[in-house]
Amino acid sequence: MPDLAQLVLLLAVGGLAAVVIAVPILRRDRVTVVDDERETLGLRHRIAIESLRDVEADHRAGSLDEVAYPLQRAEAEERAAQTLAELEAPTAHPPAPGPVHSRRPATIAGLAIAAVLVAGFFVPPPIGLANQVVDTRQQAIQAALDTLQANPRDAQAFSDLADALLAGDSYADMQRGAAALLALITLEPNNVDAHDKLISTYIRVADWKDASSVTDSLTKLTPDSPDVPFFRGLIARGQGDQAEAKRQFEAFLKLAPDDPRVPMVRSLID
Repeated sequence: MPDLAQLVLLLAVGGLAAVVIAVPILRRDRVTVVDDERETLGLRHRIAIESLRDVEADHRAGSLDEVAYPLQRAEAEERAAQTLAELEAPTAHPPAPGPVHSRRPATIAGLAIAAVLVAGFFVPPPIGLANQVVDTRQQAIQAALDTLQANPRDAQAFSDLADALLAGDSYADMQRGAAALLALITLEPNNVDAHDKLISTYIRVADWKDASSVTDSLTKLTPDSPDVPFFRGLIARGQGDQAEAKRQFEAFLKLAPDDPRVPMVRSLID
């Protein structure tokens, strides 16, 4: 816990940084009440996709033999298809579209976001992050914030912080996770993994505009990556453009016929 002087300094910097990010956050007042059920379904689907990827990774690493692999893959694909169907089902209160956060900031804005995240942990509940339940995830957040307090330009700390926040199931977690990823991309503009995570975060909260913008940036970094048409297909589908979604998904299948996401994409095309 910092002394009073450090706390005042953190809060002062956080106040200045708030000017940078306050407007886009205030514009999202409607989305902060995103239906809890939809958030939970989104988290379940993301976990299902990650499980499918883990099965493929374990198989490539030799951890799964040819007997266990098809069984575990079939189970993971079934879970992914089921959670996708639940996520796509109509909800009573669908989230309003719009940006989770502002566009990718300049370096000073990214560092300002870091100051806000660090300061937020030390603000008394219920404003800051300190009022969250203390668990393994919170410990990871604490560790990342401690590192950022000492070095606000630590890219790995931003990455760890984003991972810990995005493991949560609330819109506030998504918002803070996106902020951490924006700061990480500011420090490492060529970080493909950070772009992938940020696009996925925007898609989870139906922020199609910003998801498309970050996908444009990803295209410049990795124009031949199958992730580009995959994300563009999901975005087009979310925007109701089924023809474009099908075109992008078919492009994905041509680029990555063995990708673990192929069964899900084929089901979406069907």
